[in-house]
Formats: sequence, C-alpha cells, structure tokens
Amino acid sequence: MNNIQSDFEESLKKSSWWSRFLGSQFVSYLSNFVAQAVYRCESAASRGLQESFLSLATKRASILAGAEDKAYVGLKISPSTGIATVTNTGKFRISLRRNTPCIAQNLTEYTILDAVDLPVGASADVPISQLWLEEIRITVDDPKSWFSILLTKEMTAETHRIDVFVNGELWENRFKFRNTDKNSKCYMEYYKASDQLGIRFGNGINGRIPQKGDRVLLKIWCTNGESTLIDNQKLQLTDESKLVTDAIDITTKTPITGGAPGDEIEDIRSGALYTTSYDHQIAWDSDYEQFIKTHIGGLIWLSVWGEKQQEELKGRKDLTNINKIFFSAYSDVKSDEKLEAEIIDLFDGREGYNEFYQWVDRIDQPFTIHIKGFTFLNSKPSDAEVFLKDELNKFFGKDTKNKPHRILIQDLWDIINDLSKQCGIDEFTVTSENLPQNVPVGTYSYLDITNSTFDIQYGSSRNE
Repeated sequence: MNNIQSDFEESLKKSSWWSRFLGSQFVSYLSNFVAQAVYRCESAASRGLQESFLSLATKRASILAGAEDKAYVGLKISPSTGIATVTNTGKFRISLRRNTPCIAQNLTEYTILDAVDLPVGASADVPISQLWLEEIRITVDDPKSWFSILLTKEMTAETHRIDVFVNGELWENRFKFRNTDKNSKCYMEYYKASDQLGIRFGNGINGRIPQKGDRVLLKIWCTNGESTLIDNQKLQLTDESKLVTDAIDITTKTPITGGAPGDEIEDIRSGALYTTSYDHQIAWDSDYEQFIKTHIGGLIWLSVWGEKQQEELKGRKDLTNINKIFFSAYSDVKSDEKLEAEIIDLFDGREGYNEFYQWVDRIDQPFTIHIKGFTFLNSKPSDAEVFLKDELNKFFGKDTKNKPHRILIQDLWDIINDLSKQCGIDEFTVTSENLPQNVPVGTYSYLDITNSTFDIQYGSSRNE
C-alpha cells in the first residue's frame, strides 16, 4: 500500500499543475484511494491466478477443470449388490435375460445381473445390483474430429458406468486414446468443470470418427449409491408380461448393500495430481493403490505391499512370495468378503504379467485416549465432552477416510487444541493407551472413541 501511494505521488510530481497540491489533504486521500483500488485489483488477480494451479485451487470448478486437463475422471458412484433367489412358481419353463430389471416394494430399482433359465418349480440364486438403465440414442449428422456427447448434471450424479455402442457394436474406452490408430473403435471419457460426464470419439488418427448416419447408443447404468435392502424382501419384474411376472417369485437372500458415493472433490484433486506419474500403468507400489481406489468405491483404508515387505513382516524369506501382491482393506459399507472379491476380480486378466494376488485379513489395532480438562466457567463439561467425542471420531475414528497411517499423540494434542475454544475448554492433558509406535503393513490403526475416557470439570486447575 505505501509503495503504491509513493509511486502515485511521484507521478504527480512530474506534473507542474498537480505538483502544487502535493502534501494537501486532497492528494493524500486521492493517493490512498488509488492505492486501495490497485491493491484490491492485484489481490483479485493473484487469487484468480491461484485457481489456475490444481494444487492451490479452492473452487470446485477450478479443481475439476485442472483434472480435465489431465484427462482424469474420478471414481463414479457405485451400487449396492447382493444375492436374490428367483423361483419359478408357474406351470411353464421361464427364461430371464441378463440384466433383467425389477423393483422393490419401496420403489427402488434393481437389476438381475445373470441370465436365468428355470424349469417349473426350480429356483436359482443370482447376483443382483441396485442399478437401472438409461439410454441416449444419437444419429450422426455431421462427422467431425473429437465428436462428443455430454450427459446432464443430474444424470452424471447417478451414473455408475457407460457402455457405448456404434451401429450395435460395443466400442472400447481408451485412456487418452492410447495404442490406437484411425480404425480403432474406441472413445475416452472426460469430466467437465460443470460436473458433467462426457464421452469423446477420435480424430481419425487416434481413434475412428463416427461417420454420417452411424447410430450411437449410450447405455448408462445408473444407481442411487448408498442404499440398503434387507434379506427376505420381495421384488417384482418390471419389463416382462403379466403372465411371466405372476409366475416368478424374487426374494433377497442376502442384504443388498455396499453402495458408495463417488469421489469427493479432494479425492479428485489428489487423483489428478498423481495421474501424471500413475499414467494408467501399474508399475510401482503406489500405482496399485491408485488403481484400486479408482475402481472400487466405499474404501476407508487400503494397504498394498509386496514380497519384500511380507518377508519383513513374517521375519523370514519364502519362495512363495515371489511376484505376489498382498492386499488388505476396510470399508464401512462393504464386508471384507465383498471387498476381497471386488479387488481380486479387478486384477482378473493380468495373468500374463506373472503376478499373483492375495487378500490378507486386516489386523485392527484400535487405541484409546484419556482426556482430563477444565472448562471455562460459562461452559458445560458435558457439552464439551460430547463435542470432543464427535470431532475426534471424525478425525481419527474407524470410519474416517484419509487419516494418517500412523497417528501420533501430537496429532491428538493439535486437534484438541484447535477445538478447545469451540468446546469451551480452558486447559487439558491427553494420554493414550495402546497407541502404536510402529504400524506395519496390513494393520489398521484408529481411535476407539467408545472406550476412551473423558474427565472434564468446571473451572481451572490453577484454582486448586
């Protein structure tokens, strides 16, 4: 500010007319006004420049734009899944096609994922998912490079997967049109700053251009994400004739659970920043984590390690660990069995890489804390205790995502100190029990707030 005022007054000195007013109250106020205007413009420009850097941006649209520049598409919303029993109660053989839609009594839509062929009186257990199908059909009128189709914001929020067909043939999704030529039948997905998911075809050099008259069909699999349907619930077919619908009994055998939301904005930022080194190629240890997190929703904690770390963990060498990748994970919406199946299935087809994948049961290592504190005289100890429990659980609880792999006692002190004024605590001490000094791979450390103890009283220890 002072420098701007000085520069302005120096400019006035060069004018024989304005220089007569230097030192007056008028020029003083004028230079202060100009300095304020220049300073605010400079601040706004600097703030705007900050939004152009992915690591510094604070606006959602700026972060999404930075991610789009890197062709990064975050994890989409994922559906609840489970098993249903389908029974033929009619007097004739019934066949249901794959992806047959049905509906629950609460009007939530589901899809039977496998085809079913049932003689009279027969039953079959089939996988079912909380999905429904939307379609977009477009006939190409104007062939051009990078022909794109953009979904609405509302549809994007519900989209789990897109299958793209051109003239009835399924085309392949290729990241940045990798390993393609002018005849490659492929497309790539992109995500715009307007929170819209889109698909883009090639330019005739990398990826084929849909020609005039080509029929493009987008099959968009949508879901509500987090939803629950308990076992022994009835479902009803929606797209079959009344004769077939009345002859089929569908009952959930297991709860239909495990749905999860898509990436939050900070997950998108982190994924976009890492995508340069990851580059959609699994080579290093962190690449495996990124690959899994990009394809499986609902993960709270994930640990991936190789043969060297496994032998350090067991304290001995073992030839069976060669080329083996170990996984362990935790989700608050999916069972360990479901996580294991999803992760192992994710690596299906990589046998040519001479790698072997093994799930390892997670070792939970909860710790507890004891907080002794004193509130200000105008604060209630019971309110302070409830507030601290809720906030500490949000930072370090079992169901908290992105917390440190190893939690330090200093981390607890820092958080409580930041929260002390909000909850009305004047002074406090924190001690811990079973807080690990070392957290090996496959071990999940978190705060057990339920068994932690709080001793918060009125007043101050200085008054004792």
